[in-house]
Amino acid sequence: MNKMAAEADSLAQRVVEVIVGAMARMPTSALVPSGDPGEAGRVIAQRAALKAAAAAGVLGLPVGPLGWLTILPEMAKVWQIQAQMVSDLAAVYGQSAHGSREQMVYCLFRHGAAAAVRDLVVRVGERYAVKQGSRQAFQALAKRVGIAVSQRALGKGLARWVPVLGAVGVAGYAYFDTVQVARTAMELFARGVAEPLEGAEEGDGEGDGEGKAGAEGSVVGFESGGGGAWREGMETILAIETSTAGGSVARYEEGRVVEVIEFASDRQHHAMIFEPLRVALRRGAPDVVVVGTGPGSYSGIRVGIAAGLGISLAHGVPLIGLPSLTALGEAFGQERYAVTGDARRGAWWYAEVEAGAMVLGPVVEEEEAMARRVAAWPGHVYTLDGVSPGYCAARPVRPRADVLACRAGALTEQAVARAAAVETEPLYLRAPFITVSRKVEGLKRASV
Repeated sequence: MNKMAAEADSLAQRVVEVIVGAMARMPTSALVPSGDPGEAGRVIAQRAALKAAAAAGVLGLPVGPLGWLTILPEMAKVWQIQAQMVSDLAAVYGQSAHGSREQMVYCLFRHGAAAAVRDLVVRVGERYAVKQGSRQAFQALAKRVGIAVSQRALGKGLARWVPVLGAVGVAGYAYFDTVQVARTAMELFARGVAEPLEGAEEGDGEGDGEGKAGAEGSVVGFESGGGGAWREGMETILAIETSTAGGSVARYEEGRVVEVIEFASDRQHHAMIFEPLRVALRRGAPDVVVVGTGPGSYSGIRVGIAAGLGISLAHGVPLIGLPSLTALGEAFGQERYAVTGDARRGAWWYAEVEAGAMVLGPVVEEEEAMARRVAAWPGHVYTLDGVSPGYCAARPVRPRADVLACRAGALTEQAVARAAAVETEPLYLRAPFITVSRKVEGLKRASV
């Protein structure tokens, strides 16, 4: 435990050094004020988010111990891209004159380290002002941010042990993190930035946890206490369903679905999912992310989970998984139904759903046994395969993200907490089929 604590402290210190180093060289912009800064800003943000995702994805490809070594370079590269984006956004909004390292830190880390930057920006009438202080005060600020960011980095580092899909999760995290940075910067610049305020506190920044008021209003962007999902219920849910060729993303707010984006993808979920997610996140961060865990497409489910994990880490919100077969649109509202499908290798799978929860299965059996099982079922039978299997007249359906969101919205707070405490994994039909290569087997025998 002491070793882990020492490693966490070491990482936090190195993160602080990266932040201080990055902010020491404030980027400049060649752009000029735009007649439509909102639209220009969205273009800048989109390009930067894609660039950050590409850079993070490449640096996230190494796995194992080597992968851990790329965490800091990846963070530094993403922050460099985000800092240039903030500078460009300031330029198109005509706000370059008041740029400062404190302003940059606020834009980059408001959504991920809110408590650390809560006193930086205050409201002065209809405008915002950024506090500036001494070099020592900025070092203390960097320390507070570094501690918060390093904690998230340790969690994100777990993805470094998952080949390829870990890189997808890292890329997704960078994409949505950059989108959040752009949203913060555009909100700041749209109102206008007043002359900087002197007086950022020196010291280590540890206090009673209360935000301070400044000038004529309260501190901008600080929420006291825990996440909104646990104080006021799950007001906003982001749902991701990618277990079949027809993927979808949905947004659920205050008891109803407000947006659904569907897309068709034949083994290309990793390329198709980012735009639907971008659209669903335009209205703000969710309180919880829910993903469909299958059964279904081997790669599609993993892409959905990786994307959900990236969003969960970026926003610091819970991630939960629900079986995709509980999210069938045609079956929504039915008390009981059964689902069957092709399990490959000459076998078929079967599951039963009652009151929105899977109560049996998935059970894998040969076709003859499956035919008897399905024939004995008195209710509706569905299949996710697109065509009805030969042994029964199952109705082809597809899971939907909007139904998945409604299922999650019906859960109690305690049920969500229990689901979030369990690692989200695909719903396997059988144990992974892995064999040891002859070369490895030979090496084992030689070493005995």
